[in-house]
Amino acid sequence: MRRSRATEAVALSLAFAALGTSASAQDLPLPDLKAVETMREDLQLEVWINGRNTGLVAAVAREADGRLEMRADEMRAVGLSAGGVGLVDLSALRGLSAAYDDVGQRLMVNADIDLLAVQRFNLAANRDAAGAPRQDLGAVLNYVFSADGGQVDDNDDLGVQSLGLALDGRVFGRFGTLSSSVAASRVGDTGRIVRLDTTWSWFEPRRMMGLKAGDYINGGFAWTRPIRMAGFQLRRDFATRPDIVTMPSPRLATTAAAPSTLELYVNDTRILSRPVGAGPIEIDGLPPGQGYSDVRLVLNDAAGRQVAVSAPFFATPLLLRKGLADFSAEAGFARRGFGVESGDYAGSPIASASLRYGVLDALTVEGHVEAGAGLIQGGGGLTAQVGGLGVVSGSFAASRTDDQSGALAAVVFDSRFAGFYLSGMSMRASAGYRDLAAVTSRPSFYRNWKMGGDEPPRAIDQFTVSTPLRLALLMRKGEAPVASASYSAQTAAAGLRRQVWSGSLRHTFGERLTAYLTGYVSRGEQRDTGAFLGLSVPLGSRSSSSAGVQVQGGDTTAFVEASRAETQADGTYGWRARIEQGAHQGFEGQAAYRGRNARVSAAAQYADGAVRGQLQVDGAVAWL
Repeated sequence: MRRSRATEAVALSLAFAALGTSASAQDLPLPDLKAVETMREDLQLEVWINGRNTGLVAAVAREADGRLEMRADEMRAVGLSAGGVGLVDLSALRGLSAAYDDVGQRLMVNADIDLLAVQRFNLAANRDAAGAPRQDLGAVLNYVFSADGGQVDDNDDLGVQSLGLALDGRVFGRFGTLSSSVAASRVGDTGRIVRLDTTWSWFEPRRMMGLKAGDYINGGFAWTRPIRMAGFQLRRDFATRPDIVTMPSPRLATTAAAPSTLELYVNDTRILSRPVGAGPIEIDGLPPGQGYSDVRLVLNDAAGRQVAVSAPFFATPLLLRKGLADFSAEAGFARRGFGVESGDYAGSPIASASLRYGVLDALTVEGHVEAGAGLIQGGGGLTAQVGGLGVVSGSFAASRTDDQSGALAAVVFDSRFAGFYLSGMSMRASAGYRDLAAVTSRPSFYRNWKMGGDEPPRAIDQFTVSTPLRLALLMRKGEAPVASASYSAQTAAAGLRRQVWSGSLRHTFGERLTAYLTGYVSRGEQRDTGAFLGLSVPLGSRSSSSAGVQVQGGDTTAFVEASRAETQADGTYGWRARIEQGAHQGFEGQAAYRGRNARVSAAAQYADGAVRGQLQVDGAVAWL
C-alpha cells in the first residue's frame, strides 16, 4: 500500500541520524519533502486491454518502486473486474499484468478472461429519457359527415334517406384535456342527437399515470367483463411512455475469447453490429415482437472463428417485465344504453380495481375486485412462462349477491411446439356467478319468474393452431404455405350453445401470386357453412387485383376485384371496384381522396336490383 508523506519524512530522518557522529548536524542536508512527493506519480493514461484500445482514459498511480495502482471503480469503468473500493495494486492480481508506456502515455494490460468485466448492452430505452411534455393551450374538433340514399325497387324514389354527423371536440392545456363527443342522425322525418362520452383527462408521463373524470371504461382482464362507467378512474397508462417495453425481453450471454465483431439477429434480421473486446458479454432490453421469436448472437473474431448462441423466445402481453406494475381503480356509476341514450346511469354506486405485477420476467400475478349494486366479486390469477415454448395462465374468481353466490375458473395458453403455434382459452362459470355487467344492466328477460339482465356466459372455449406446411413442391419459390384451424364455442346463461369451426390455407408463389382458401361451419340456433377460394396478384406498389369463388348457405358467387391503396399523404387517392356473378349479381365501387383540409369518400352499390350510395366527409379543425 502507498505510504503517507509524514511516514516517508520520518523514515528519512532516522536514516540520516544513523550515519553516526562523523558529520555534524549542520553538515547533513535536510530532507527534501518536494523530492519525496515526486517519488509517487499520478497519471492519466489511455487503457489498452489484451492489445485492444478501450478508448478510455483512467487515473493510475505509479509508486516509487514502479508498482501501478488503480481505484476499483476506475477498473470496472474500463472493463476490468474488481471488487470493493479504494486503490488496487495491479501487480498483486493473479492472471493480470500491467505496464506503463511512457512514450505513448498508455497503460498496457494483459488479463485472463475471468478478470474481464461483463460487457453489457441494454437496448431498452432509458426510463428517464422522456422529459416533461409541453402543455400548450389548444383545441381540436374532429368531424364526420355522411349521407346515405338509394332505391330499393322501381317504385321507390331515388334520393337521400339518411344523414349523419359525428363530432369529437377537445380542449387541452396545463389543466389536462377536456373532451366530448356527440352523434346526430336524421332518418326520414325523424332526427335525434345522442351524447357519447364527456371526459376530463390528466396524464403524468414520468410516473406513467392517468386520471379521468367523467365517462370511461373500467379496467380488467381476459376473464372479466368491462363496463362503461361515469365517475373517477386512476390507472397506469403505458401509452404516455411509448419508449417503455412492458413485456419481458430476451437475454443472451456469451464469452468472446478475443476481440470480435458482435452481431445480433432476431428472426434472421440483423438489428445490432458492433466491435467488442474479449470477455463475457450480456445483451438485454431487446424490444420483443408479440409471439414466437428466434434470437441469435454471433461473434466473429479476426482469425475467422465464429461463435453463435441461439435462444427461442415467446413474447406475450400476458406477461409483465419483472418489477413492473399495471393497475386501474374506478368508482362511480354504471352507464347503460351507450350510443342510444345520452345519460342513462344506474342509481347504485359501484367500484372496481385491477392489479398486475411482474414478480419475475417469467411470472406475473393479477387480481381484480368489484363491489356495488348488491354485489361483491373478487378473483386472481397468475401467468407463467414455460421456457421458450409459451405461457400458461390460470384464474379463479368468486361472487356473492343478496340471494346467490357462484364461481368462475379460466385457463389461457399460448405455445409453440414442434413448428406448431397453439393458443387457446377455456372458461367455466357456475349458475350463480355474477359480475357488475350483470347486476347493473337493464333487465331484459324472465328466468325462474325473475327478470334477468346481461348474465355472464356459462362456458367459453377457443382454440387455434397454425403451422407452415413444409411441402417441397410448393416451396421451390416463395415461403412455405401456412395452414391454420380454429374452434370456438360459447354457452349462454340460458343454455344455448353456439359452435364455429374454421380453417384457412395461404401460399405465395414467388412474388406475384397469392392463393388462399378458407372455410367455416357453425352450429347453434342457426346452422351455416361457407367456403372461399381466391387468387391475388399485385399490380404495383399500391395496386392489386383478385378473383375468387364464395359458397355460402348453398349459394355460389364468383367475383373479380381491383383496388388501389390509399396513403396518409395529402393529395393522394385510392379506389376499389368489385363485380359479382352467380347467386348474387351486382357491382360495388369505392373512391377516396385525401386533401389538405378533409378526406372525401364515396361508394355506390348495385345488388339484385337495388341501388345504394354513400358520401362521407371527415376532417378536423384545430387551434394550436
